[in-house]
Amino acid sequence: AASTAAQHPAVIKLGGCSAFIVNGNRLVSAKHCRHAASVQFTLAGRTWTARRIYTPTATDGPVVFAINGADDSLPRLKLATTPPKEGDQVVAMGWAGGTTWTQNGGRVTGGNGDDANFATARAQPGMSGGPLLNAQGEVIGVVLATGALDRSFNVYAGYRVTSTAIRGPTASK
Repeated sequence: AASTAAQHPAVIKLGGCSAFIVNGNRLVSAKHCRHAASVQFTLAGRTWTARRIYTPTATDGPVVFAINGADDSLPRLKLATTPPKEGDQVVAMGWAGGTTWTQNGGRVTGGNGDDANFATARAQPGMSGGPLLNAQGEVIGVVLATGALDRSFNVYAGYRVTSTAIRGPTASK
């Protein structure tokens, strides 16, 4: 179910999608959001610029930007150290419709944990690029798509794909 919990300050609107700040100076979104190679966002009264440093070769997945001049004033999420297991509680966060803060809880229902996680945490248009968090509030995936016509499960970039993107290469074409 949707929650009206307070917005997490590390989860931002980026175009018509969502994005989040993690591990210092990384800004993460979804490939299908088609962000420019350089993006700007305003947070805490300051405008930040971020340069894309990673784009997946797969059809979709996490896109990673390096935030120029990132400092301790930026709120951030932490990347989990282990992948989720089937049945684990999760929360998807983002900006439904690109305008409305939304937080949906659920459970991991399948996937391989590497490339994709399936979960009952509802994903809505505009939430793409937002984080999928474990019960400890750590990033375990990226919101990508609604997975079934009845919307009983949704698809998230898996833990290995997400952690590799965030920790991984510093440049890509």
